[in-house]
Amino acid sequence: SFPDPIFGRRRVEHWDNAAAQGRLAMRNLMGKTEPFTHVPWFFSDVFECSYEYWGNASGCDEVIYRGQPDSGKTSVWWLRENRPRAVFSLNRPPEEGRQVARLILRQTKLKPRILADPRRSLEHAHD
Repeated sequence: SFPDPIFGRRRVEHWDNAAAQGRLAMRNLMGKTEPFTHVPWFFSDVFECSYEYWGNASGCDEVIYRGQPDSGKTSVWWLRENRPRAVFSLNRPPEEGRQVARLILRQTKLKPRILADPRRSLEHAHD
């Protein structure tokens, strides 16, 4: 359980969260005083399906589909005031996934129409 600057007080029971808290605890024991800022991340690979989920979709006011759900290569973006709060990704390119946590942490304002076009880079979706 930890105070989250984006989502409020959170409880996340996942090894990724525990590892991130441990790394921060060590840095803080060594003299740094950093707050814990971490976007929860879950993933799995099942046969040909690789999926990931970041963030928390509660309190969102818009859902954007990037790609066609029928294609087996899509992502779903939950936004609040055009800022990403959560993303579910299914068989999307790894470079897209590497950007998700940063976009959520920075509360980057996105352009929904460009975000919905999988041919466009996420870099073009920023305001």
